[in-house]
Amino acid sequence: MTRISFLFLFILFSSSGVDGQSLRIAHQKEFAPYAWLDSTGAPQGVFIDWWRVFAERTGTNMEFIPGSTEECVELVLDGKADVVAGLFFEQEYAEELIYPGSIMRMNTVLALKRPKRPRSVYEIDFQVGILSKEISYSFVKEKYPELKLKKYKDFEELLNDVEEKRVEGFIYEFPNPIIRNVEVDMPDGYYQYLVLRGDKIRPAVKKGNTRVLELLAQGNAMITDQDLALIAEKYSFFKEDPFLRWWEWLGIGTTFALLLSTLILYRRLKRNRIQRPDLSEEHIKDLIKGGENDRVELKSSLKWDYRQEQSNKSLEMVIVKTVAAFLNSQGGNLLIGVGDEGNILGLEPDYKSTGNKGKDGIILAVTNLLNKHLGKKVHGFVRMDVIEMEGGDVGVIHVEPSDQPVFLGKNENEEFFIRASASSQPLAMSETLEYINSRFNN
Repeated sequence: MTRISFLFLFILFSSSGVDGQSLRIAHQKEFAPYAWLDSTGAPQGVFIDWWRVFAERTGTNMEFIPGSTEECVELVLDGKADVVAGLFFEQEYAEELIYPGSIMRMNTVLALKRPKRPRSVYEIDFQVGILSKEISYSFVKEKYPELKLKKYKDFEELLNDVEEKRVEGFIYEFPNPIIRNVEVDMPDGYYQYLVLRGDKIRPAVKKGNTRVLELLAQGNAMITDQDLALIAEKYSFFKEDPFLRWWEWLGIGTTFALLLSTLILYRRLKRNRIQRPDLSEEHIKDLIKGGENDRVELKSSLKWDYRQEQSNKSLEMVIVKTVAAFLNSQGGNLLIGVGDEGNILGLEPDYKSTGNKGKDGIILAVTNLLNKHLGKKVHGFVRMDVIEMEGGDVGVIHVEPSDQPVFLGKNENEEFFIRASASSQPLAMSETLEYINSRFNN
């Protein structure tokens, strides 16, 4: 299989062959292997080589001006450069810059050191390396404020820590191959955990600069795929990770098949027989004493409203949301009949509001609630019991993590909840997709 790590890097729009034209190209100075300055101060990298081919084919004179990504943008906006060599579309610059045409797709990748496997990006509690003045820093900082970012001033500093495995994870841009027989390797000891952003790289030109826009548009077909392949083959990224090369799959095929069969059997058994939780009075007291957290929720009742002193069906949805959040997170225990301060209130009011059928009545009521709002499939991960405690009965809903996303509601009214900060948190659509990708696909 042909390995071309940077094929399709920068199919920029070149100009027609009009001698005497000139362009000032602002390029990143610490963004290897795309663009950087070598020990002599000369520009190097995929971006630079592409623009040199551009100059050769079009008869255009080139001047390269280095800077950070932010500095490159400012150079173009101030008229000190004509074009940024390559940039993601950024909304903050949309009123001042034009991004003429698509160059290629690139992924902003979060790579983690093996064998770290957090269930979601929200559970990453270690530092993640990133170049502080380059292409995705502002995006990541705004979009993922919970990530603990370890800022690096230059690529060499980041590269050294990655090669020595001194950083637990890092964020960088990798080509997004769109053709067969192209691979992008992760560095030795790391794997691609999550794509934080997939977007197109484009040249960036100040609005109103029609000369440059026309020059770029006219040269659309002047750089070939063969040119790009020759440029790409010159460069490598981090040291290649030898973990599970393609020829090794043949040797582990039988083992993998056995493991897959075992996993399928395990999941079937798990869905039909949830692990029995500890239902001793002592354990329940410990849960209550510990208070609410990401794995424990206390509710005074199923649907009895102590303030209004009457049944209130809206309180049932609080129970459903909590169960959904536990299913989508790390599981947990929902205790019903316990006040916020840990005082046991019992289930007598709920017994009356569910037809005076005692324990069986309230368990049936909860079962019907989950069937209606979450679906019957969740019962493979949920178990409810009623425990006799000093002070009254306590309902214990024990929830294990689901192996599939669980939505509350149906169709356009679906909601997605996770457990965070000792509460059930709803996620927006974009956040839900990111969470599902990191929590379940991994």
